[in-house]
Amino acid sequence: MKVIKKCEVDINRKKWFPADNINFLCLQREDKVICKKILPDSDKKSNLYNAVYEYHGNIFLVPWRARQILVFCIQTSQFIVLENDLLRKWREEENKYTASLMLDHYLYLFGSRIPYIVKIDMDTCDIQILNCISGEAETLEEIIKPKEGLYFASNYVVCNSSIWIPMVGKMAIMELQIESGKMQIHEFPMGCNYTICDVDKRTYWIYVTKQRCIIKWSLDKGIIEKFDDIDLKIEENDAITLEYCANVIKCKSSKKCISINVISGQRRIEKIEDTREILVCSECDEEAAIEYLNLTESDLFMENSLDFLGVPCHMYIKYVKGESQMKYRDKINSCGRNIYLKLWEG
Repeated sequence: MKVIKKCEVDINRKKWFPADNINFLCLQREDKVICKKILPDSDKKSNLYNAVYEYHGNIFLVPWRARQILVFCIQTSQFIVLENDLLRKWREEENKYTASLMLDHYLYLFGSRIPYIVKIDMDTCDIQILNCISGEAETLEEIIKPKEGLYFASNYVVCNSSIWIPMVGKMAIMELQIESGKMQIHEFPMGCNYTICDVDKRTYWIYVTKQRCIIKWSLDKGIIEKFDDIDLKIEENDAITLEYCANVIKCKSSKKCISINVISGQRRIEKIEDTREILVCSECDEEAAIEYLNLTESDLFMENSLDFLGVPCHMYIKYVKGESQMKYRDKINSCGRNIYLKLWEG
């Protein structure tokens, strides 16, 4: 079975990742990939999670299309769902969090179409909703109406004991003070989707998608420098990143990188290969295989091509073994809706 790896976390020289094309949590040990645990939301087949973190033997999965924030305990092989009444209201919203970061024992999630910031204590799994603007009675719900657009950009800067993140669709940048949790909105001269990286204190490079430009912006001085005609040909939900080092700024999409020497103005364009790894699952946990086949509602076996939709034959063998209390014919019929019987007769 092929699995696509988009994000991962390294734990004791083992890599854990949620497959990006099927609802499995996978373990990679050197070149061997094991499908360890089936994830919830079996009706959603791809792009369930866009980030994963580890803390004291627990794996935190940040949802994109998935319905809930998940914690997987490696020791017990069990899931914990992190949810409260407010998060439950947004469960069916597909594009949940564009950005996330882990600081100390806290995990911060920045909403996409969700007008608040989620702060999770990774020791206790307590959820805190950050929503009130510093020094004002307004909340993010009052400033940004639901369904108005994406709320936070896909990346951020941690600087001066604060998290700085652009507010997409608004001419503003949010400053979240880490210790106090206070939020402050700073006016920005341009609107629409953008991304950010830091130069030094209170000065940032920012890519503005709609205007296709990179600007150097200071909280005190405004726009300091500008480079136009930065066309990355962005696809929907494409995460743009900026990197600045040694007077060179790199603006990247999933397929292209434009580098600019800010002193000479010289540019270089490079193609970017797909960073997602396509791996082959060499083994499936027996319980996960049985659960997966029980949930499958489509035809799993095609007579002409012997195509199991990528599912290894040993998954079926484990499934039948796990259903040993059933009659032989019933066991065959329960493995999906239409398995070719000659496989078992021969």
